Amino acid sequence: MRITLLMGLVILQFVVQAQNSKKEIINPESLAFRELPLFAQRIAPAEIKLPFASIKIIDSRFDTTKFGFVPVVNFIPDKRNVFRKLRFKGGVANPVQEYYNDYYKNSFQQNGFELLIVMKRFWLSGIDNSRDKRIALTNSLEAGTNFYLKWEYYIGKNGKYLPVRRTDTLMHMDDDETRYVTENFDERKLGGIKFILKAMVELYNFDNKIAAFDNLPGKTMEQILEFNNKRNEIKVLKDSILKKGVYLNFDEFKNNAPSINDFKEEKTRYQVFKSERYLSDPQGNLINEYWGYSDGEDFRYGKYGNDKIYRVGQTFEFFVQVNNVAPDNSTPVTTKNKIKVWYPYQIDMETGQVY
Repeated sequence: MRITLLMGLVILQFVVQAQNSKKEIINPESLAFRELPLFAQRIAPAEIKLPFASIKIIDSRFDTTKFGFVPVVNFIPDKRNVFRKLRFKGGVANPVQEYYNDYYKNSFQQNGFELLIVMKRFWLSGIDNSRDKRIALTNSLEAGTNFYLKWEYYIGKNGKYLPVRRTDTLMHMDDDETRYVTENFDERKLGGIKFILKAMVELYNFDNKIAAFDNLPGKTMEQILEFNNKRNEIKVLKDSILKKGVYLNFDEFKNNAPSINDFKEEKTRYQVFKSERYLSDPQGNLINEYWGYSDGEDFRYGKYGNDKIYRVGQTFEFFVQVNNVAPDNSTPVTTKNKIKVWYPYQIDMETGQVY
């Protein structure tokens, strides 16, 4: 009897652990990291001259732990584990800073000036939000890469910083992002990222600000950091819970203020093991075109399948199940199979866009 009871407890514990593991794995934060070794294998050409002595990076993004998600090539049984969180070895900001100062070490002028770069956005994605239409989620693991960048530049010296410019852009890379996961790295294979990093410094002129530096009022580092921190003063990030209700747009979500408080969440089953959630008002009318909703416990992003979102840092992310076309090389003639893959996405808390 005791043995039977003990075995029952062990089985129950195993079931509970399995359920908890399943719950955790639907959170993109459960994905492993893939780290890129960013370092200067070459020094900038002698003709490149920069009018400052060093470069400093401040990471003021909503999520400072990574700069995108990338897929692995070989599919594994768990389709939620196809992707990896992307970062450089050592993080994000520090490796970029070290790369700049190593690569441009012969280009700097030893004049005491510093170029300060504040990263507000630095994200690699398969989604192109620049198109003036509702975005289509990536459905190919070989999609081209899009780099979202929003950087602010300051020229500093002796604790004083002059704002120079703000760049908010989307750069397209032709390289297949899967190569950054599966192959060894050399200057050529990491050339796309390095090209973008170089362009973000070399395309801009800083001479005028340096020439007028003594005659213009500047900011202290404390003022810059205080200004950066204000972008996190978003109500949904400060509140401990998301209010129950239907949020019709991103502004309602940011303000944690759903405009529809009375609703029903129901499911319709269209396969034996699959169902779809839908919302209706108390009169039974369907609620369509909503941004997301909270049932008081979980918040679900409504645009692509009512997927549960999870907070990471000062933003949110989620999985979406996408029908993916994958090559099958097991036969003499390569064919393509359709499989369902869970794609991770993150919400830009400034724009509400998904990437």
